[in-house]
Amino acid sequence: MFDNKYIADKLQTLGKLLEVNGAEESRIQEFKSGSQIVRRLEPLIGERLAAENSPALPEISHSLQKTIEDLYVTGISPLLEQLLEAIPAGVVKMLDLKGLGPKKARVIWRQMGIDNLGELYYACVENRLVEMKGFGLKTQEKVREAIDQLRAHEHQFLYATLHPHAIAVLELLQATFGEDVRIALTGEMRRNLPVVSRIELLCDPMLYKDIMLLLIRSQDYEIMTAGTDLLQVCVRNTRIHLDFLFRGIDFFRDLVETTGPEPHLRELQLEGGPIFHSEEEVYARTGLPFVPPELRDQPDILSRIQAAPLPRLIEYGDLKGILHAHSTWSDGLHTLEEMAMATRAMGLQYLGITDHSQSATAANGLSEARVEAQKAEIDRLNAMLHPFRILKGIEADIRPNGDLDYNNLTLAGFDFVIASVHTDLNMRPAPATQRILRAIRNPYTNILGHPTGRLLLAREGYSLDHRTIIDACAEHGVAIELNCSPHRMDLDWTWISYAVEKGVPIAINPDAHRKADLAHVELGIAAARKGMLTPEMTLNARDLAEIEEFFLQKRKYRIR
Repeated sequence: MFDNKYIADKLQTLGKLLEVNGAEESRIQEFKSGSQIVRRLEPLIGERLAAENSPALPEISHSLQKTIEDLYVTGISPLLEQLLEAIPAGVVKMLDLKGLGPKKARVIWRQMGIDNLGELYYACVENRLVEMKGFGLKTQEKVREAIDQLRAHEHQFLYATLHPHAIAVLELLQATFGEDVRIALTGEMRRNLPVVSRIELLCDPMLYKDIMLLLIRSQDYEIMTAGTDLLQVCVRNTRIHLDFLFRGIDFFRDLVETTGPEPHLRELQLEGGPIFHSEEEVYARTGLPFVPPELRDQPDILSRIQAAPLPRLIEYGDLKGILHAHSTWSDGLHTLEEMAMATRAMGLQYLGITDHSQSATAANGLSEARVEAQKAEIDRLNAMLHPFRILKGIEADIRPNGDLDYNNLTLAGFDFVIASVHTDLNMRPAPATQRILRAIRNPYTNILGHPTGRLLLAREGYSLDHRTIIDACAEHGVAIELNCSPHRMDLDWTWISYAVEKGVPIAINPDAHRKADLAHVELGIAAARKGMLTPEMTLNARDLAEIEEFFLQKRKYRIR
C-alpha cells in the first residue's frame, strides 16, 4: 500500500501531464487541488479508504477518488499509464527541469517538435528558445543550466529517499531468512552520505539462489543483471537500484572493504589471514582502533583517533528539544498546538517555534502585529502544557545587506532568533560571506540558519568562506544550524569538526513544516555523527534550563 505523500506526488504529476497534453483547465485544477487535499489529509489515506458507511473522500469527485484508490493499492493508475504512453518520455523528463513548467514543456513539444533533453539542450545552444513567445534569453539560459544540473545528478538520490527502501529490503530478507542471517547494508548508505547513488547489501554467498528466487517472485523488485557474485535489482517503477553483493566466506573483512571508502581502505592496509569474526577484529588485527562506518570518510581518521580517543558521539536519546519548526502562523501545515503536542510526544522538553519573518511574504511571514498575537497563543499553550515549554523564536530573513528584517525592539522580544538567507542566493563568495558576517554580528542573532542555503541535487547554495563564518560565530556567541531537512543537510558534515574545534555549538534542526518533519532529527543525528559532533557541542542536547541560559547569555552581551 502507498502513503499520502506518494499519492499526492502522483496526483501532482498527473495534473502536470494533463496540462502538457492540453486537457481542460478544470480537469488540470481538479488533480492539483486533489494533490493538496491528500497531502494535508488526516487520518492517513489508508484509514480513510477503509472507513465504512461513509464516503472516503467527500472533498473530491468520484473519478478522482477512483484514481486515488488505484494509486493506494497498486502505485499506478490507468490514466497515468495512458498519459505516459501518449507523451514522449523526454517531454515528461522536461518537467524535472527547474523553471520549466508544463505550459512551456507543451510549447517545446508541440510547437518546436522537440521531445527529448538532448534536442532541447542543442536548441538552447542555437538560441532557438528565445524565438518562442514567453521564453526569452534568461529562460533559455536557465533551461540550459537546469539540464546540466539534471545530467550531473542523473543517478544520485538523497539518503532520505533511499533509506526507507534499504530498511524495507533488509526487513524482507530478515523476515524470510531469519534475523541472524549474514546480510548487511554496505557502501555509501552505510557511511550515511547525504547523497548516494544506490543501495548496496552484502549477503552470505550461500543465499544467492534463495535471494534470486525471492526477488523474482516479488512484485516490488525487478532483476536487471545476474552475475556470479552480483544481483543488480531496481525497485519497480523507479530509478532506484539495489546491488546484492555475494563475496567470499570472510564476511566481516568483505564488509569493511565494501563499506569503503578507498582512501580509508588504503590507510587501513588490510592483509590476508584467518577469517574474522567481527569488524572490530578486522581493525584490531591491523593494530588500529575500530572506526564506525559513518566516520570512515573523515580525512586521516585512523591517525587522528590513534592520537586521541574517539569521543562519544551524539545519539538520538541525547536530544532535549527542537529549535526550528513552523506552524500555520506562517507556512506550516499544523497548528502551533499540534506541533507542540507532537514534540512533547517525542519525549522532548521544549519546542522553539520559528515561523517566517515579515519579508517572507510568499511564506505568510509574521507582521509585527501577528508576532504579538502569536506570543499570546504561546503563553496560553505554555500554561496548559507545563512543564513542556514553547520558546518564542523567529526565523528572521537576512536581507541582501546583512540586516535582519525586524527592528531591534521587535527582535529583543523573542526568546531566540534564527537568521537565515532565503533570497538573492546567487551572490559571489566575497559579498555573500560579508552578508552573513553582518548577520552574525547582529546582537540579536542566536543561531545561523542553513548557512549556504543549498538544496541537495537542486541548488548549490552560497560558496562561503566557511572558516571565516565559523570563526565569527565563535567570536559572537552564535550557534550554527545543521538543518536536517533531507533536502538541505546544511551545515555540511565536513565543517562540523572545525566548528566543534572553535567551540561553536551545533543545533540539529528539523526545519519542520508539519508534524512528520520532526522526525528529520534522526537524519540530522546521522549527519552530525559523521561530522564527529558530541552531545556537549549539540545545542539542543541541552535541557530547558541550559538552553534558556544560553540564550540569556546573548541578551547579557547585548546589554554590555
